[in-house]
Amino acid sequence: MDVAPIVHSLLSQWATLASKIPEEVAFAAVLVPIALAIFSKRAIAIWGSTLLAMIALCAFVAPSNGAAILATGVYLGSLILALSSIVARQKSKTLQAEVASLRKDVDRLRGDVNMLSHAEQRRFMKELNQQSMGIIPASGRDPSQTGSNTEPNPPAENR
Repeated sequence: MDVAPIVHSLLSQWATLASKIPEEVAFAAVLVPIALAIFSKRAIAIWGSTLLAMIALCAFVAPSNGAAILATGVYLGSLILALSSIVARQKSKTLQAEVASLRKDVDRLRGDVNMLSHAEQRRFMKELNQQSMGIIPASGRDPSQTGSNTEPNPPAENR
């Protein structure tokens, strides 16, 4: 089955219907994609939608110049694509540099935390050793006290 005659027939019917549309309605219909692209706040979507809308408007106004309109649209579309690729690459490089900087900061902070943690462990062990030298844990008494009292210190009274 040959598809070309069916597509040609559909396009012919579409062209007949499109030629009956008032210019104001056609112009408003062409602006809808541009308005939607503006709401997206993405430059490439705005540029691409504007280009495609202009191509559609030119095709409605002068359908006999379809080849020139299409060629111009494809050329401008390729320019938009190339420019957006350059911008995307620059943004990517900037983002990669920022991520590398953040990783460097995290590594530095991790080193600082490890250093502080080791210093705190050393301080704690030193303090623990000093306490164990000053008080005999089994008896709970201070060896610097003199006398023959071998009983541990009495418990504190509950209040």
